[in-house]
Amino acid sequence: MKSWIASQIGQTAWRNGFSVIHYSPELSKKQQTYRFETIDGHYNNVDLRRGQLENEEAYMEYLDTFNENNETAYIVKTMEDLPNGLTLETIEADLQQNPNIGMVIIDGFNLMVHGKGQNLRNNMSTTSRELRQIFGRYEVAGLVVHQTNASSEKENSEEDEEGLRIVKPPKLTDYSETNAVTQDCATALTFDQHDGFGKISIEKAREPSVGNVLDLHCDFNRGYINEALVTDQF
Repeated sequence: MKSWIASQIGQTAWRNGFSVIHYSPELSKKQQTYRFETIDGHYNNVDLRRGQLENEEAYMEYLDTFNENNETAYIVKTMEDLPNGLTLETIEADLQQNPNIGMVIIDGFNLMVHGKGQNLRNNMSTTSRELRQIFGRYEVAGLVVHQTNASSEKENSEEDEEGLRIVKPPKLTDYSETNAVTQDCATALTFDQHDGFGKISIEKAREPSVGNVLDLHCDFNRGYINEALVTDQF
């Protein structure tokens, strides 16, 4: 579900005039394109895949807006474009070829090629440091999606009195594969979601924002990730 948050951030940047390169080495291009269209156009992606979309005419009109007149680029690179995996060299070459890029999205960090050698933790740390240098050298905003380890996800299974899983964003200490990613980033947001209810926590940022948690309503099928409205109960 972190991928949906990343896609929405990319879509927001693009709609505000920033060209984006979005690397999604885990998905196919069709899957990532559907996801972007869902967030940008708010079409039910389940109905779209099944050929049961109700307002097909409106959807085709929406697709017509993607043409040669779009000056702002949104470049998607997925598994088809990365036969040898996502490398630092690939990212730098793409930035050299596309000097107008304003944001790079990497979804996710653990799927990158982290060089040779037996010590994966050290290799991931090196990748993180070099990513930070690349982002600075080409003056782009970098959004790196990272996943907690399996043991942390397994531990996050606490239930409330009604037997529903408690939504609890992870802490930075839950990313134990490497500390470099959390150390190198300027802002760290963590996210958890269950059954349409999500929370995003600001774990690292400028004061006084650190520790703030935002409640979210998540309707991924229709591409809505909104701040949840709090209603007073009397």
